[in-house]
Amino acid sequence: WPYVTNTPWRSAVGERIIRAVTPDITGEECDGWHMFGDQTWCNKAMKSKTALALSFGIEERDLYSEYMSNHYHLPTKLFDCFIETEKSPPMAGTAPNAAGPCDTQNGGHCYETKYESFRICLGNEATEIDGRQYDTLSSLLVGRGPLSTHVKIDVEGSEWSVLEALLASDEDQAKIRTLDMEIHFGFRAASEASLNHLSEKERLDREVGIIEGLSKNFRVTGTTLETYRQGWFPNKDCPEQQCHEPIVHTAGGFSPQMFAISFVNKAFWKSGVSGKVPKVRAAAVADTTSDEEETPAPAPRNRRRPAPAPASAPETASEGGEVQVAKTKAEVKAEAKAARAKELKRNDNLPYPGGKPPCKYLLPDQVSSRPGPPCIPPARIWPYVTNTPWRSMLGERIVESIDQSVSSEQCGGWHMFGDQTWCNKAMKKTPGVLALSFGIEERDLFSEYMSNYYRVPTKLYDCFIEPEKSPPMAGTAPNATKKCDQNSGHCYETPYQSYRVCLGPERVKVHGRQYITLADTLKGRGPLSTHVKIDVEGSEWTVLEQLIASDTEQAKIRTLDMEIHFGFRAASEAAYDDFPEEERILRQIKIIEGLRKRFYCSGTTLETYRQGWWPEKDCTVQQCHEPVVHTLGAFSPQMFAVSYVNKAIIDGPGGVSAETGDAPAAEETQHEEEAPVPAPRSKPRPRLRTAPAAAPAPVRAAASAIEEDEEGEGEEGDGELVPGPGPKCTYKMPNAHSSRPGKPCLPAAKKWPYKSNTKWRTRLGERIVRAATPQITAEACGGFTLFGDQTWCNNAFKRKGNLALSFGIEERDMYSEYMSNTHKIKTRLFDCFQNPASSPPMSGKAKNGTRSCGGQGHCYETTYQSFPVCLGPKKETRENRQYDTLENALKGRGLQSTHVKIDVEGSEWTVLENLAKNDEDQDKIITLDMEIHFGWSAASEADYSGRSGYDRIKREIEILESLSRKFHVTGTTLEEYRQGWLPTQDCPNNDCNEPVVHLAGGFSPQMFAISFINKRVLSGDQGGEAAGEEPEAAENEAAPEPQNNARQVDELDRSFTPTDPSPSAKYGFYLHVFNAPAAVIHQVRQLKKHFPGSPVYIMSDGGFSFKELCRVEGCKFALCPPANDRWHPWPFLRRMYDAALYLDVEYIIMLEPDNTVHGPITREPKADAGGLPVKDRKFGYREYAEKLARKKKPGYRWTDRAMSAGLAGGAYFRRAAILDAFSDESVAEIDWNYLGESATKEVYSSDFAMQYLLASRAYEMEPWEDCAQMDRHKDNPISGAKDSAFRHYCGCYPGGKPTYNLAVKPADLKLFQDPLPKHTSDNSNCQICYNLTKYLKDWGSARCTNSKPFAYSKLIYSRYFPDGKIPQIR
Repeated sequence: WPYVTNTPWRSAVGERIIRAVTPDITGEECDGWHMFGDQTWCNKAMKSKTALALSFGIEERDLYSEYMSNHYHLPTKLFDCFIETEKSPPMAGTAPNAAGPCDTQNGGHCYETKYESFRICLGNEATEIDGRQYDTLSSLLVGRGPLSTHVKIDVEGSEWSVLEALLASDEDQAKIRTLDMEIHFGFRAASEASLNHLSEKERLDREVGIIEGLSKNFRVTGTTLETYRQGWFPNKDCPEQQCHEPIVHTAGGFSPQMFAISFVNKAFWKSGVSGKVPKVRAAAVADTTSDEEETPAPAPRNRRRPAPAPASAPETASEGGEVQVAKTKAEVKAEAKAARAKELKRNDNLPYPGGKPPCKYLLPDQVSSRPGPPCIPPARIWPYVTNTPWRSMLGERIVESIDQSVSSEQCGGWHMFGDQTWCNKAMKKTPGVLALSFGIEERDLFSEYMSNYYRVPTKLYDCFIEPEKSPPMAGTAPNATKKCDQNSGHCYETPYQSYRVCLGPERVKVHGRQYITLADTLKGRGPLSTHVKIDVEGSEWTVLEQLIASDTEQAKIRTLDMEIHFGFRAASEAAYDDFPEEERILRQIKIIEGLRKRFYCSGTTLETYRQGWWPEKDCTVQQCHEPVVHTLGAFSPQMFAVSYVNKAIIDGPGGVSAETGDAPAAEETQHEEEAPVPAPRSKPRPRLRTAPAAAPAPVRAAASAIEEDEEGEGEEGDGELVPGPGPKCTYKMPNAHSSRPGKPCLPAAKKWPYKSNTKWRTRLGERIVRAATPQITAEACGGFTLFGDQTWCNNAFKRKGNLALSFGIEERDMYSEYMSNTHKIKTRLFDCFQNPASSPPMSGKAKNGTRSCGGQGHCYETTYQSFPVCLGPKKETRENRQYDTLENALKGRGLQSTHVKIDVEGSEWTVLENLAKNDEDQDKIITLDMEIHFGWSAASEADYSGRSGYDRIKREIEILESLSRKFHVTGTTLEEYRQGWLPTQDCPNNDCNEPVVHLAGGFSPQMFAISFINKRVLSGDQGGEAAGEEPEAAENEAAPEPQNNARQVDELDRSFTPTDPSPSAKYGFYLHVFNAPAAVIHQVRQLKKHFPGSPVYIMSDGGFSFKELCRVEGCKFALCPPANDRWHPWPFLRRMYDAALYLDVEYIIMLEPDNTVHGPITREPKADAGGLPVKDRKFGYREYAEKLARKKKPGYRWTDRAMSAGLAGGAYFRRAAILDAFSDESVAEIDWNYLGESATKEVYSSDFAMQYLLASRAYEMEPWEDCAQMDRHKDNPISGAKDSAFRHYCGCYPGGKPTYNLAVKPADLKLFQDPLPKHTSDNSNCQICYNLTKYLKDWGSARCTNSKPFAYSKLIYSRYFPDGKIPQIR
């Protein structure tokens, strides 16, 4: 995929364009083709000698009109109002004009047949715009006869209203022989300005609709699409998905935004427009441009344009009956001209969007980085084709993130040089200072200036530039050998060193280039000892992320100068390539914001770049593509230079931003290590991104790490500095960048990474992992869904009508979006810290309850509500923020009705403690997803701040363990975080601080995401204690395995005996079902309506339980183990046999959920079985079945008529025939391997198998007209009677199978239950996978299947599974 994004609606529109422009005519119909440049002409249309050619859009030379003139000898008229006449001989009238033969091969600008040129452009009305004259196609066709004119249109996006007007006139279309165009989707032409209010998608839909409309009277003969595709090389042009997504593209990536297309009038074929060419009334053209005629405005989409109002009728009635005064053409022209002038009017005092005051450039002549808040006035016109809200939101945030500028007085003045603004106080001569420059190219002015002006030695790093192009990288630049002339180049008065190494997040080779970390280059440096410059083309982000995670490294830096690149895709940042563009940029902004803790911004190039940006000149008609980020005023801060100075220089020791709480001075913290910044929301930590594990710095509350030397009561002291024996394991899902199910693989570090090893920290760490280890299987869960920080049990999402609560939102909440858009669950969002201005869902501006989000961010297909409230242990107001309890949020909710997500930065513990004490609230929760933080000191946990670190963490672990009474753990991010922890690299010399908790092997489970599911969801219990509830887990022990549900399954399945008495009737019904509860409920009620005395038996093949439905409606239900029985005759036939035992009737009608019931049976059965009439169907190996049948009935014949009975849903069977032919013994008599080897595996499908069995037992079958097969016609069946009692549907039925479109009514939700966990199979759709031995092992008996042994032959296995991988149902 070549683009940064992939918007579903853009590909849908692109595919629609392709369908609309695909040629639908053959060479034979055209008498052959003539291809020339952008045109494909139908020869049949090119035979006229009296036609005229009109060419709109000429430029310097017009090959179209020349070819018409010199090859077809047709007169031509040329129209263009943009090209300067001196550049275009035909427009100037200087091209040879009917002056004799032209050299068509080598000559230029020559017409053998007369041409005329006009300084007029094609438009949707006769008007003047910006001094240019426009006229309509209709007026230029006046007086022309049917099929008299060839037309070419190439007007750079102005074609759409012209074509729209053409569609409104069959008369004008009839005049055109061929229509050749270059079409431009999504362009904003001046003549289309009246449609600028439409959204991009609305504009494109309109344009595609216009092209589709041409198909009424024209046929497409050719396009340049294939030629353009052949010349597109996405693998070369966009090798790393760095290209911007075009406004339209196909599903395969190609963009049909602009191409040439040729049409021919359908009137050349008698089957064209109504079979005739419309007659054209006599021309009355004397005064076609009179001001007395009104030129109508563009008609709305899909409406015909009203006829022009004559001068005698100055008033016209609108559709609503209101009288409106018709405007004269002069008035229309004047208004259009005024509107255009107003749009482009320059106003230096234009207020900034959002209310910012106007500003002035304070240093307009300083062509460099500048200090102070940058002046970024808005553009006077919107310059881009689109305007995406999140791009402007992030653009504004970028500007705000670097707007914390230090004053000149604080700095002792400025020194501005190129991309740098230096604080003079930071540049004073200081012994031992060094400058590091990353990203050199040919010449590095930064290091030269440091060397020659400030006398600072420098080190240069670059692995891309070839040394022969760069004297300093080659070591040939003068190096402290002479005084450097100001005008000479590549000269260093103070020594420099250069290295063929690039800056990156880890010491590694990428594409043959060596990378090194910033920490490597700062090793051994003292506080405020190093000037750093970084210009690494997008590779800076993880480097900076690591920097802000370490006060030690930040303390070493005096000044930091960078060129930063938002949205770039660098090879060293590949771990973030799969992030959505918005999330990648948001992460980068947060990193820049993180620098504010230790640094002041001293200057940027933003103002300089804005001063040099001229959108009014560059993007005059909004034709420029929208950049990845921009301000509300349209300026893009995607790439710029920024300078920082360490706060310790300005404020003295202890200078740290108040935004992040107090911290020790840089000098005091040089030996401390901090934890990595947590990965972005709902995304895993990339493998190469994790720094040494230690106490993370929380965002919402000032958390302090627990004292490092603290010991718990009765705990031993420090251990040896060696890792304990860790488990030998492998990552089962190494590529799953998310939460993972199963026991996490947490291998020990190769050597101990920390300065100390406190045994109580190890004990607590091991206990955390035991409490957080998932014990539940995919089988019990019905499979898992992994999404970001969540591992969900699929069985948790079977039921409708639930609610999701999300606590802790930030800018975007992927959890609630997924719940809303994938599971269609209503959501409520809670956060009191997040600024609503930067969070669309919290401000209520995210799309809410929209029909389809199509992959957009901040969009909810199912409605959401947001509340500026935080989750806390009690309802209160604290520091002007509102807190409320989980209990209040769950008030009024029913059992197993609510999904809950909690991510509240350490404030979760008392909330969870209260939850663990409240069984009623726990029972309301379906799934519980959290990010948990051990040892943090959140404000809402202040009551416990006086406890020792050991006691606080022990309490938190006990709370986590207490959840195991009601919940199973389904997954955690522990393994993913361990996979991204690189202790050998991060802590090579036991130099990292010991985290507050860790395992014996060193890994710290201090913070991670964990997912739970309520045990009752899996047990199927709706109240009271869960069936087979295990006892509360003992301290330090993981929750035990859930008890086997076999007893409960057996109770449910054996709630009846097949020989129970049943009411005697002629017809009974056997419903073979799996899911589709709405269809099953509807079907049962229809049967009760039309067949009130008939018994109904429902069998579910390991699917939904309808026991309650049968209790209410008076039917019998059997839940059988899953066997995909429709493809395995042994369980399928036995289950039908069991139904026949119960149904004491003469005939049994088999139904499937997609059958519909329409009334009583009016065509009595006449055979032993009958079904859908299937014309001309034959079965092979007839003689085999007949041979078996003749043992019972000599002379029996399996007739062609019998074979044409389709024994699918809606078929009937005589009960006696089922009890004989489908018995275990009769089924075992068939040599199924012989049939499978001789024919195909289809003999094992239920409708084929029943035919062979009934024939082998000498039963008669017939096609039955009371069962109809519905196909592509809504009312008329392709077989069976139109008034049949039962209907069966193909997947092609208009609108889909009717019963599958039904929704479960709220009142019916109690009538069915989700499949049992043990029945939810990983491979429920396999074929040739039945195995009696395994069936007995899995389910404990042969109930619901044939008790006689059967095994597929080796030949069948080798035919269908040549690789030897034989599937199994479970």
